Amino acid sequence: KSFIAIDHLVEVISRLIELDNDTERCFVAADRDTVSLSELIEILSNGMGHKVVNLPVPVALLKFVFKLAGKTSLYQKLCLPLTVDACRTYELLNWWPTSAASEKLKGVARQFSERTLSR
Repeated sequence: KSFIAIDHLVEVISRLIELDNDTERCFVAADRDTVSLSELIEILSNGMGHKVVNLPVPVALLKFVFKLAGKTSLYQKLCLPLTVDACRTYELLNWWPTSAASEKLKGVARQFSERTLSR
């Protein structure tokens, strides 16, 4: 999956506002790295200080179970990649994200865990 850190999104929007260009375009923004669902679970749990064990499940079996349950669209949302290529936007802006999405996600999970524990 493609993600974008909020500070990166703010930077992209700021640069687009400053861009001296009269043409109307659609811009795509995302951090450079992509994260699979299992990687996302691992990153978030590590950020919260928990250990998680991702058990390997054959894709065909998972697809069959979701289809049997009538949840094909949920399977597609969870298991199929949803990535975007933001290279053209960043080349036009002459700017690239300064950190990986995985590091930002881990930081968010750490902050969430600290706030939850402090209550």
